[in-house]
Amino acid sequence: MNNRDEKEIFVHAPGREFVMPFIRRDLRSYALTEIAGETTDYAVMISTTDVYAVPEGDGFNELAPISDSSDAYLAEAAYIDKCRALGLSPTILRCGHIVGTGMNGLPRRIAESIYRGVFVDIRGNTARQSFVHASDLGQAIGLTLGSGEVFNVTDGCDPTMADFADALAVRISQKRLFSVSPRIFRFFYGKRFYGQLTENKTFSGEKLRSRGFKAAPVTEYLKTHVYDDESL
Repeated sequence: MNNRDEKEIFVHAPGREFVMPFIRRDLRSYALTEIAGETTDYAVMISTTDVYAVPEGDGFNELAPISDSSDAYLAEAAYIDKCRALGLSPTILRCGHIVGTGMNGLPRRIAESIYRGVFVDIRGNTARQSFVHASDLGQAIGLTLGSGEVFNVTDGCDPTMADFADALAVRISQKRLFSVSPRIFRFFYGKRFYGQLTENKTFSGEKLRSRGFKAAPVTEYLKTHVYDDESL
Protein backbone atom coordinates (compact mmCIF):
# COMPACT_ATOMS: atom_id res chain seq x y z
CA MET A 1 0.00 0.00 0.00
CA ASN A 2 0.98 3.62 -0.50
CA ASN A 3 2.66 5.07 2.61
CA ARG A 4 1.85 8.63 1.61
CA ASP A 5 -1.26 10.50 2.72
CA GLU A 6 -2.97 10.21 -0.66
CA LYS A 7 -4.06 6.96 -2.28
CA GLU A 8 -2.49 6.03 -5.61
CA ILE A 9 -4.58 5.14 -8.65
CA PHE A 10 -3.20 3.29 -11.68
CA VAL A 11 -5.18 4.86 -14.54
CA HIS A 12 -4.87 3.25 -17.97
CA ALA A 13 -6.47 4.91 -21.00
CA PRO A 14 -5.08 3.25 -24.14
CA GLY A 15 -5.90 5.33 -27.21
CA ARG A 16 -7.67 7.88 -25.04
CA GLU A 17 -4.71 9.47 -23.27
CA PHE A 18 -6.19 12.91 -23.93
CA VAL A 19 -8.52 12.32 -20.96
CA MET A 20 -5.68 12.30 -18.42
CA PRO A 21 -5.51 16.10 -17.86
CA PHE A 22 -9.26 16.11 -17.13
CA ILE A 23 -8.90 13.23 -14.67
CA ARG A 24 -5.86 14.74 -12.95
CA ARG A 25 -7.68 18.02 -12.48
CA ASP A 26 -10.69 16.39 -10.85
CA LEU A 27 -8.86 13.84 -8.69
CA ARG A 28 -6.30 16.14 -7.10
CA SER A 29 -6.61 14.40 -3.75
CA TYR A 30 -5.18 11.20 -5.27
CA ALA A 31 -1.77 10.36 -6.68
CA LEU A 32 -2.33 9.20 -10.25
CA THR A 33 0.14 6.96 -12.02
CA GLU A 34 0.26 5.33 -15.44
CA ILE A 35 2.69 2.69 -14.17
CA ALA A 36 1.47 0.41 -11.38
CA GLY A 37 3.75 -0.68 -8.56
CA GLU A 38 3.87 -1.68 -4.91
CA THR A 39 2.45 1.68 -3.81
CA THR A 40 -0.63 1.42 -6.03
CA ASP A 41 -3.97 1.18 -4.22
CA TYR A 42 -6.51 1.19 -7.05
CA ALA A 43 -6.65 0.41 -10.76
CA VAL A 44 -9.03 1.94 -13.31
CA MET A 45 -9.13 1.50 -17.08
CA ILE A 46 -10.81 3.98 -19.40
CA SER A 47 -12.11 1.56 -22.01
CA THR A 48 -14.78 1.82 -24.69
CA THR A 49 -18.21 0.45 -25.56
CA ASP A 50 -16.56 -0.77 -28.78
CA VAL A 51 -15.85 -3.91 -26.75
CA TYR A 52 -19.46 -5.04 -27.20
CA ALA A 53 -20.53 -7.28 -30.07
CA VAL A 54 -24.05 -5.94 -30.47
CA PRO A 55 -26.21 -5.02 -33.45
CA GLU A 56 -27.87 -1.66 -33.84
CA GLY A 57 -30.21 -1.00 -30.96
CA ASP A 58 -30.68 0.92 -27.74
CA GLY A 59 -29.77 0.60 -24.09
CA PHE A 60 -27.22 -2.22 -24.11
CA ASN A 61 -25.94 -2.79 -20.57
CA GLU A 62 -22.79 -4.37 -19.12
CA LEU A 63 -24.18 -7.87 -19.70
CA ALA A 64 -24.24 -7.44 -23.48
CA PRO A 65 -22.11 -9.92 -25.46
CA ILE A 66 -18.43 -9.10 -25.91
CA SER A 67 -16.39 -9.13 -29.10
CA ASP A 68 -13.51 -11.22 -27.75
CA SER A 69 -11.41 -10.61 -30.87
CA SER A 70 -11.71 -6.82 -30.76
CA ASP A 71 -8.79 -4.55 -29.91
CA ALA A 72 -10.85 -3.14 -27.03
CA TYR A 73 -11.37 -6.56 -25.46
CA LEU A 74 -7.73 -7.60 -25.91
CA ALA A 75 -6.60 -4.34 -24.26
CA GLU A 76 -8.96 -4.95 -21.33
CA ALA A 77 -7.80 -8.55 -20.92
CA ALA A 78 -4.13 -7.53 -20.91
CA TYR A 79 -4.81 -4.81 -18.35
CA ILE A 80 -6.77 -7.13 -16.06
CA ASP A 81 -3.98 -9.73 -16.17
CA LYS A 82 -1.37 -7.09 -15.32
CA CYS A 83 -3.41 -5.76 -12.42
CA ARG A 84 -4.16 -9.17 -10.96
CA ALA A 85 -0.45 -10.01 -11.05
CA LEU A 86 0.03 -6.99 -8.80
CA GLY A 87 -2.81 -7.97 -6.48
CA LEU A 88 -5.12 -5.26 -7.81
CA SER A 89 -8.80 -5.64 -8.70
CA PRO A 90 -9.31 -3.29 -11.67
CA THR A 91 -12.41 -1.26 -12.42
CA ILE A 92 -13.26 -1.02 -16.12
CA LEU A 93 -15.11 2.06 -17.38
CA ARG A 94 -16.53 1.42 -20.85
CA CYS A 95 -17.22 4.85 -22.26
CA GLY A 96 -19.30 6.01 -25.16
CA HIS A 97 -17.69 8.56 -27.48
CA ILE A 98 -15.54 10.75 -25.21
CA VAL A 99 -15.66 14.46 -26.03
CA GLY A 100 -13.07 17.01 -24.93
CA THR A 101 -9.93 18.86 -25.93
CA GLY A 102 -7.68 16.48 -27.88
CA MET A 103 -10.49 13.98 -28.50
CA ASN A 104 -10.02 11.34 -31.15
CA GLY A 105 -12.07 8.89 -33.16
CA LEU A 106 -15.40 9.83 -34.73
CA PRO A 107 -15.96 13.00 -32.65
CA ARG A 108 -12.59 14.34 -33.81
CA ARG A 109 -13.33 13.61 -37.45
CA ILE A 110 -16.64 15.46 -37.21
CA ALA A 111 -15.00 18.40 -35.40
CA GLU A 112 -12.19 18.67 -37.94
CA SER A 113 -14.66 18.55 -40.84
CA ILE A 114 -16.73 21.33 -39.25
CA TYR A 115 -13.60 23.39 -38.61
CA ARG A 116 -12.61 23.08 -42.28
CA GLY A 117 -16.13 24.05 -43.33
CA VAL A 118 -16.81 20.83 -45.20
CA PHE A 119 -19.19 18.98 -42.86
CA VAL A 120 -22.89 18.63 -43.60
CA ASP A 121 -25.70 16.76 -41.85
CA ILE A 122 -27.44 13.81 -43.45
CA ARG A 123 -31.04 14.70 -44.14
CA GLY A 124 -33.44 12.51 -42.16
CA ASN A 125 -30.72 10.94 -40.01
CA THR A 126 -32.19 10.08 -36.60
CA ALA A 127 -29.41 7.75 -35.44
CA ARG A 128 -28.47 8.08 -31.77
CA GLN A 129 -25.19 7.18 -30.10
CA SER A 130 -23.77 7.40 -26.59
CA PHE A 131 -21.41 10.18 -25.50
CA VAL A 132 -19.74 11.46 -22.34
CA HIS A 133 -17.63 14.53 -21.75
CA ALA A 134 -14.09 13.97 -20.47
CA SER A 135 -14.84 16.39 -17.62
CA ASP A 136 -17.09 13.76 -16.04
CA LEU A 137 -14.59 10.89 -16.00
CA GLY A 138 -13.02 11.94 -12.71
CA GLN A 139 -16.44 11.71 -11.09
CA ALA A 140 -16.96 8.24 -12.59
CA ILE A 141 -13.61 7.05 -11.23
CA GLY A 142 -14.30 8.46 -7.78
CA LEU A 143 -17.61 6.61 -7.57
CA THR A 144 -16.22 3.24 -8.63
CA LEU A 145 -12.77 3.02 -6.99
CA GLY A 146 -12.02 -0.40 -5.59
CA SER A 147 -15.18 -2.00 -6.96
CA GLY A 148 -13.39 -4.25 -9.45
CA GLU A 149 -16.49 -4.05 -11.63
CA VAL A 150 -17.39 -3.00 -15.17
CA PHE A 151 -19.45 0.16 -15.77
CA ASN A 152 -20.77 1.79 -18.92
CA VAL A 153 -20.19 5.54 -18.87
CA THR A 154 -22.48 7.85 -20.85
CA ASP A 155 -24.21 11.19 -20.35
CA GLY A 156 -27.54 9.35 -20.33
CA CYS A 157 -28.91 11.50 -23.16
CA ASP A 158 -27.77 9.63 -26.29
CA PRO A 159 -28.17 12.56 -28.71
CA THR A 160 -28.84 12.13 -32.37
CA MET A 161 -25.73 12.41 -34.47
CA ALA A 162 -27.27 15.47 -36.10
CA ASP A 163 -27.72 17.16 -32.71
CA PHE A 164 -24.16 16.31 -31.72
CA ALA A 165 -22.75 17.76 -34.95
CA ASP A 166 -24.88 20.90 -34.54
CA ALA A 167 -23.60 21.35 -30.98
CA LEU A 168 -20.01 21.00 -32.18
CA ALA A 169 -20.69 23.55 -34.89
CA VAL A 170 -21.94 26.02 -32.27
CA ARG A 171 -18.82 25.42 -30.18
CA ILE A 172 -16.46 25.76 -33.15
CA SER A 173 -18.01 28.35 -35.44
CA GLN A 174 -21.31 29.53 -33.96
CA LYS A 175 -23.01 28.35 -37.14
CA ARG A 176 -25.78 25.94 -37.97
CA LEU A 177 -25.08 23.14 -40.41
CA PHE A 178 -27.14 22.44 -43.51
CA SER A 179 -28.26 19.01 -44.68
CA VAL A 180 -27.87 16.97 -47.84
CA SER A 181 -29.52 13.76 -48.96
CA PRO A 182 -28.02 10.41 -47.96
CA ARG A 183 -27.09 9.74 -51.59
CA ILE A 184 -25.14 12.98 -51.93
CA PHE A 185 -23.42 12.45 -48.58
CA ARG A 186 -22.27 8.95 -49.54
CA PHE A 187 -21.01 10.23 -52.88
CA PHE A 188 -18.82 12.95 -51.37
CA TYR A 189 -17.81 11.39 -48.03
CA GLY A 190 -17.91 7.66 -48.67
CA LYS A 191 -19.87 4.72 -47.33
CA ARG A 192 -17.72 4.23 -44.22
CA PHE A 193 -18.22 7.74 -42.83
CA TYR A 194 -21.89 7.56 -43.76
CA GLY A 195 -22.20 4.26 -41.89
CA GLN A 196 -20.53 5.68 -38.79
CA LEU A 197 -22.94 8.61 -38.68
CA THR A 198 -26.10 6.61 -39.34
CA GLU A 199 -25.47 3.71 -36.95
CA ASN A 200 -28.07 3.75 -34.18
CA LYS A 201 -26.43 2.18 -31.14
CA THR A 202 -26.72 3.33 -27.52
CA PHE A 203 -25.60 1.97 -24.17
CA SER A 204 -27.16 2.07 -20.73
CA GLY A 205 -25.21 3.79 -17.96
CA GLU A 206 -27.85 3.03 -15.35
CA LYS A 207 -25.49 0.92 -13.23
CA LEU A 208 -23.15 3.88 -12.77
CA ARG A 209 -26.00 6.36 -12.30
CA SER A 210 -27.30 4.18 -9.47
CA ARG A 211 -24.09 5.12 -7.64
CA GLY A 212 -24.90 8.81 -8.00
CA PHE A 213 -23.18 9.58 -11.29
CA LYS A 214 -24.56 12.75 -12.88
CA ALA A 215 -23.03 13.69 -16.21
CA ALA A 216 -23.46 16.91 -18.12
CA PRO A 217 -25.38 16.42 -21.37
CA VAL A 218 -22.62 16.64 -23.97
CA THR A 219 -24.60 18.70 -26.48
CA GLU A 220 -25.59 21.26 -23.83
CA TYR A 221 -22.03 21.43 -22.54
CA LEU A 222 -20.71 22.18 -26.03
CA LYS A 223 -23.29 24.90 -26.63
CA THR A 224 -23.27 26.62 -23.24
CA HIS A 225 -20.04 25.98 -21.33
CA VAL A 226 -18.14 29.19 -20.59
CA TYR A 227 -14.44 28.42 -20.82
CA ASP A 228 -12.14 29.81 -18.13
CA ASP A 229 -8.67 29.10 -16.71
CA GLU A 230 -9.89 25.79 -15.26
CA SER A 231 -11.33 24.58 -18.55
CA LEU A 232 -9.52 22.14 -20.80
